[in-house]
Amino acid sequence: PSLSPAPSPLQVFKASSAILNTLLALLNERAFDDGARKLRVPLRSAVAASNELPDSDELDALYDRFLLRKVVHPVSDDGVLDLLLLPQTPPPLLPPRPLDLQQLISQVEATWNC
Repeated sequence: PSLSPAPSPLQVFKASSAILNTLLALLNERAFDDGARKLRVPLRSAVAASNELPDSDELDALYDRFLLRKVVHPVSDDGVLDLLLLPQTPPPLLPPRPLDLQQLISQVEATWNC
């Protein structure tokens, strides 16, 4: 049998049902079932990305597990040229700022209202 290519890592909602169910079990139960045994997974956080939002009820359970969401709009044609012309040296690293919990909560609430 021919194998179809796996979805890109950036397309989490286009994965097969088996992969999506495994991911949902990892997020819900912090466990991975390898067939012979169930392994505990010390998962603290998960990050996913997709080029599109889920469009079926079956994907809602997985989508709901990602509490922080950021919609990023496509780069315009003019913006692509600007990105290509950016300096090749990375900007200097800044020291981390203290986390403002109230600001983070406001950002999350704003995301939920989108």
